[in-house]
Amino acid sequence: MAKYRLQYQAVDIKLGIGEFFVGRESICNLVLDDALVSRKHAVFRVVGNIVEVEDLDSRNGVRVNGAKIDGPTQLKHGDRISIGSHELLLKDISVQEQSAKTKDLRTMHTVEFAGTCRKCSEPIAYGTEQCPNCGEVLFPSASQQVAENNEKIRPVSEIEEEKTISSIALLTGIADKALSMGRYDEADRILSGVLNEILERAKKKRILDNDEHNKAAEYSLLLIEATYKPQWLDYLFQLYEATRRLMPAETIDSLYRIVNALRYANPAPIRAYLHELKKIANAYNATERFLFTRLQGLEQLISSK
Repeated sequence: MAKYRLQYQAVDIKLGIGEFFVGRESICNLVLDDALVSRKHAVFRVVGNIVEVEDLDSRNGVRVNGAKIDGPTQLKHGDRISIGSHELLLKDISVQEQSAKTKDLRTMHTVEFAGTCRKCSEPIAYGTEQCPNCGEVLFPSASQQVAENNEKIRPVSEIEEEKTISSIALLTGIADKALSMGRYDEADRILSGVLNEILERAKKKRILDNDEHNKAAEYSLLLIEATYKPQWLDYLFQLYEATRRLMPAETIDSLYRIVNALRYANPAPIRAYLHELKKIANAYNATERFLFTRLQGLEQLISSK
């Protein structure tokens, strides 16, 4: 059975079996704050392997690939749906998977291989120093060997932190594959442990490496979109509360839409986050004050649910 997703801006939204409403009303699955969008503008329907879109007698209609539709219209992978001033892209995961497999096969036929990795048996091209699948170093240089020897006398805390970062890179790579194939529960299971471990360290230290923080924020946001589990929205607020960082504008924009789509009504995490931000708000510049104000508006929206 085909699995469909709607790409809206930089986010993919899962289309499950049944109806998915788009409009300005808060009861819609995707809420678009746009004067050109009607209160209940359009509906997407997924039945078996078929997905269609229908205009719900909106003022400005619905367009598929630039053409205005008159009734229920069947969609295919890559179709662009225009609603008001917004454009959505339909993705068929089964088509993407087949395309990826075909690309991999083409690559294997055009690369000359020297052998296979001794650790994971992945084919290795000539001139490759590291396995592209498991990261195994095939021919360590003298400097790498010295570094490995020196690691034996490095502080334990430093080594443990490096191992944690390595495990994050490995697990997120596996999770990326699960997400791309629509296996959202598997991605949730893979990432839960490492993301919660990051949060606990952030709560203890009040600081995280930038890359690590950004990865945790990115994947919690992806899990919100993929699983519709409110606990990941709680997690995102707790992560930013622990590090006292201001969310970037694009994340705040996404959260306004997500809060409406999920009907999220738990103000406690964002209130705790705002409480921490208020302690350092006097040092904010004009842009940071604007972001802080938008977060306050988001808290009011959540509290009104």
